[in-house]
Amino acid sequence: MSSTKSKMLKGMFWITIDKYSGLLLSILVSMILARLLSPAEFGLLALASVILSFIGIISSMGLGPAIIQEKDLQQKDINSVFTFSVIVGFLLSFLFFCLSWPIASFYENKQLVPVCQLLALNFFLGVINGIPSTLMVKNQRFKEMAICSFSLNLLAAPISIFAAYKGLGVYSLMIAPFISSILGIIYVRHFYKCNIDFHMSMAPIKRMASFSLYQLAFELVNYFFRNLDKLIIGRWMSIRDLGYYDKSYRLMQQPQNNITAVLNPVLQPNFAQYQNDMSMMATQYLKVISVMAAISFPLGITLCMCGPEIIRFMYGPQWELAIPCFQILCLSLPCAMLTSTTGSIFQASNATKCLFFVGCVNSAAVVIGFLIASYYFRTIEAVALAFTLYSVIGLLFTFSVMFHHVLKSNILVFLRTLIKPLGNCIIVASILYLLNCYVEIPLIPSLILKLSSATVVTLAYMQITGVFDVISKGKALINRLKKKNEV
Repeated sequence: MSSTKSKMLKGMFWITIDKYSGLLLSILVSMILARLLSPAEFGLLALASVILSFIGIISSMGLGPAIIQEKDLQQKDINSVFTFSVIVGFLLSFLFFCLSWPIASFYENKQLVPVCQLLALNFFLGVINGIPSTLMVKNQRFKEMAICSFSLNLLAAPISIFAAYKGLGVYSLMIAPFISSILGIIYVRHFYKCNIDFHMSMAPIKRMASFSLYQLAFELVNYFFRNLDKLIIGRWMSIRDLGYYDKSYRLMQQPQNNITAVLNPVLQPNFAQYQNDMSMMATQYLKVISVMAAISFPLGITLCMCGPEIIRFMYGPQWELAIPCFQILCLSLPCAMLTSTTGSIFQASNATKCLFFVGCVNSAAVVIGFLIASYYFRTIEAVALAFTLYSVIGLLFTFSVMFHHVLKSNILVFLRTLIKPLGNCIIVASILYLLNCYVEIPLIPSLILKLSSATVVTLAYMQITGVFDVISKGKALINRLKKKNEV
């Protein structure tokens, strides 16, 4: 147990270094590019990327989690899987390249042709790097991954900014991923050399099929859940509206991406050891959920209430129309963060069939919501509201299925972990509402005041309710720092 905990904490430490060292850099770059490029240019790339991600899911074939779960993979098996993925990736890249003309015609935007074609090339580079990167995760080489990620971001960021300044428009947004893909292949290959095997065997692929096929099916269903809103806006509203919506959506997801991304990579490799002990898995997972809920609920309401200041500070006055959409989407953040951890648990318990079922039901629900919002209201705010309402429904359904059918536990145990975070959320919302009503100060001081108030209230609430011993942990941290200084 202590060994598992130690591995998880070590992995989370390096993933934290990776995500948060790049977070400030990505925020700075985003702030600069938002002032150099128009909402329509961001919308154009968002639309092409959404379409490409569908091709990417097919090419992955669910093999990533299957490789992590598989215990007895030899080098010849890995080479066979790598060869198979490269062949499929090349064919799909070529298909996406050829589809660039029909896609541009459907969305009535000729600029989508070169954008899609360049993304097709970058996609194939990503396929080449897919299996080696999965092996890095499987063997928990998180330190090396963190070094690679930060170095590539540091190199690519100024190039993207310079390109935008020189007027390259949407193409400046494609430079960083292209550079990262090429250099990433070189770096990862240093640790895990996957080679083309001209006599590849289908045996390891067939062996993983029962796991990977349901994983692939879930990812395809989940794709439509995650991207249908953007496809609808791009087709029936406007590219400019899509730019506002996508920017709001991505900003809302920053906390989720940079918190759950620290946790999720280490969940499946470490929880997989409990695949024959569902009771232990449920116990350990509830500890993870309690921490996530304590963070996500006050965070979501804080970002919502601070929406005007955040958008104006981050992106400037030309993004004012994104404020209501951003505020609505932030209300979905707690549910989205909690639900995002469930995939790893389904995988670790070999329940990808159940994961696929959950994905189908959730996607059907969100499709209905998006279609109603787009048909009757035709605004990005309506689509954002549909997404938020679904997030609550999806959370309840997903955890009901998981606890009842997979973890063999009671859903009420999970719901009880949400009571204290909800109380914290209500208190924070009340205080920020009063500040909005009675305090009128400039933009940056207002943002600092609200964020600091929400943080103090949240920490005090955690201490009083016993969710987290802030004082003891703070004293322990200070003592460790003093000892280091004395040494």
